Amino acid sequence: MKKTNDWIRLQEIFVSLEEQEKTLYDMDSAQLNYVINLAFKCPADLAVANAQSIVHLLFGAEIPPCESMQARSTKSLIKDVEFELPETDAYIEDNFPDPFFDKTVVNYYLPIGSTGKITIIDMFGQIIEEFELPEGENSFEITSKDWAPGVYSYTYFVNGSIIDYKKMVITQ
Repeated sequence: MKKTNDWIRLQEIFVSLEEQEKTLYDMDSAQLNYVINLAFKCPADLAVANAQSIVHLLFGAEIPPCESMQARSTKSLIKDVEFELPETDAYIEDNFPDPFFDKTVVNYYLPIGSTGKITIIDMFGQIIEEFELPEGENSFEITSKDWAPGVYSYTYFVNGSIIDYKKMVITQ
């Protein structure tokens, strides 16, 4: 049933974009987050294959095949998505500490004359919070407030384009 739900949700995104006369390049951050997470799902099915194709089209990213589940305790089940840096030198680092309880720090660089923001998304694809970022090389503190423990993602936008997408874990 879950495989069917993934397929239906992906088709709903396509229909929504079509109704709004938009393309895959116009997906909002929640839609994009869902597609990226789906692309890394194992075992792969038709919905996963479609999501992988979209990620490849948008970012040129090659999704590695699912790992064998032998020795599960030693394998990481979370995989980072790697994007190519744009022509600007903008970057964002992994948050630290990770996992964290109440606060974590993210280092980033936003070129002078650029606009930037970080969007925090929960495991259901809901945007939890958005933060505008000052230019330059800075550190940004994320406070978990009353967020439930779990896996969250944060997306780094520069001049309206996604530069990087990372995950973070909040513990109890």
